[in-house]
Amino acid sequence: MSPSPSPQNKDEKKFTVQFLSKHNMSDSNFLYLKTALENSVNIFLEHSRDTQICFTVSKNWKEEKAEDVTKENDAHRKNKYVSILPDLRYTFDRLVLPIEVKERIFATLCVFQHKDTIFDEWQLGKIASPMVALSFEGAPGTGKTMAAHAIAHYLGKKIILASYAQIESMYHGEGPKNVQAIFEAAMSQDALLFIDDAESLLSKRLSNVTTGSENAINSMRDQFLICLEQFKGLVIFASNKAESYDPALETRLWTIHFDLPNEEQRCEIWRQHLPKGFPTTATPETLAKIEGICGREIRSAVIEVAAAMVYESRLKNIAITPADNERFKAKITEIIQRRKAQVSPPPQESLSPKTKQFLVENGPKISQQEKTNDETHNKTENILQPVE
Repeated sequence: MSPSPSPQNKDEKKFTVQFLSKHNMSDSNFLYLKTALENSVNIFLEHSRDTQICFTVSKNWKEEKAEDVTKENDAHRKNKYVSILPDLRYTFDRLVLPIEVKERIFATLCVFQHKDTIFDEWQLGKIASPMVALSFEGAPGTGKTMAAHAIAHYLGKKIILASYAQIESMYHGEGPKNVQAIFEAAMSQDALLFIDDAESLLSKRLSNVTTGSENAINSMRDQFLICLEQFKGLVIFASNKAESYDPALETRLWTIHFDLPNEEQRCEIWRQHLPKGFPTTATPETLAKIEGICGREIRSAVIEVAAAMVYESRLKNIAITPADNERFKAKITEIIQRRKAQVSPPPQESLSPKTKQFLVENGPKISQQEKTNDETHNKTENILQPVE
């Protein structure tokens, strides 16, 4: 059965009932007639030569349609951001952090949990917003996302996970609306708001704006500051490039640093990732001596070693051989090498002259002899090689 028409007010509802009764028309036929009338009006506006009538009809028609479309778009935009239950694997019992970091997190949460006392009863709301914004700063894989889930679990709240890519828009003017929508979604759903890779959203506003895209970026960041000031919930930002944050945010954020785990913390992380049911002879105390790794790399090492153990067993049709310390050490070494390969610059020999010139001006220095050779090369060949 077709849905019944949804009138906007009492007068329209009364007219609809009378119209259907008088003409013995079903709901589906009514909707069909309504659609046909809308199409007829559009055709009339396109072909009529009576400019005055066109102007009057077009103005009223478009204003009504624009208002409907705006309401529909705002509701759709807000509904894009849906809260979820926090990952039950991520709790403070499993979160391996220094004691002072955990204490700072709990102290901040105390402000949020007792904001009625602090901001209302003690009247500190006259000088500050009850909003609590945390900034988790540190290298990738150090537990920032896990801590956000642990906080949501601790507070008994759902969590909205977002990133800059979900907020920005290719259409001018949509970015600020998305910013406002995500804060409204967090308030209406009473959810913790977690924004990852926040450096793109919280970076310093651009000066000497010359393009529409640059103006759009500044507008989105301005709107973000406004929403943040008016927000009454809990928002967490995560970044490994917090040095690029706008100075205007420094007094609005509770900053918490996440460092790489020390040996004691690595031992606990290894212990959690090598449960009793896992076939291994490795010891967390021995593996914890491997320095310069984060929790995510430890997890990756365990999963990859486990996958390799099962594959070898099936391939050779033999029993699974328990993983020892040396196997995990080799896998960690491989993971570290992969990580370094992702951030290491390519060798100078593989760079085009245009790329080398860019590095001379903006990055690592190239020897003066190489620079001279590049200039000679560019004079003899009037071809710009693509940047690799």
